[in-house]
Amino acid sequence: MISARWLEKRKTYWARLELLVDRSKRGGISALDHLELQELGLLYRQTASDLATVREDVTSNQLAFYLNQLLGRAHNLIYMATNKKSAGSSVSTRRLIPRSSGKHSGKHSWPFSFSP
Repeated sequence: MISARWLEKRKTYWARLELLVDRSKRGGISALDHLELQELGLLYRQTASDLATVREDVTSNQLAFYLNQLLGRAHNLIYMATNKKSAGSSVSTRRLIPRSSGKHSGKHSWPFSFSP
């Protein structure tokens, strides 16, 4: 069972992700500044991890549904930027998605290696 304390702590992050996604509805990803784009990527990954945790608890189906929907919206926002990039937009998902770490990943480290 998921603790109430964990839920209260995580709800703040989910609300922030939802706010960033909602702000981008009309203007797309270009409605966010550079720091917000970085935050979007970080919150996306954190929320995906939270969803995995929530799915472990069979009593949290409604929360799992909510997080899955939120992640779907964020995913579309992040990865639609790739399609717009090829159509002339200046936004690149390289600014949002970090490179993986490991001994073969070069000088960049997880999770804060965002490209300019």
